Amino acid sequence: MSIKYLIASLGTAFILVSCTSESAKDIKTSDIKDVCDCVNSLQMVVDELSILKEEDPTSENKTQMAVLKSKLKEIRNHCYTQFKVDKMTECDGFKQLEKDIDALR
Repeated sequence: MSIKYLIASLGTAFILVSCTSESAKDIKTSDIKDVCDCVNSLQMVVDELSILKEEDPTSENKTQMAVLKSKLKEIRNHCYTQFKVDKMTECDGFKQLEKDIDALR
């Protein structure tokens, strides 16, 4: 098991326990109240995408990845229209989010 996978798994588990959503696909944009909620929600989606990316590319995984990518866009669009996203850099976890997004590319 790679360290990156372990960290992503732990991060996902932490976020899942701390949020009311069971999965990133269950995140409701109406529950995102500030830019740091944006960072946390985006990180949750990116963590799940990272885990799926490391697994074998089954049709089910591809479907889940498509759903998560759509959710990522939905959250991003919500955050860009509702908040001053330049403030995201002040949130804990922003630098990790940037790194994880870069790793997905």
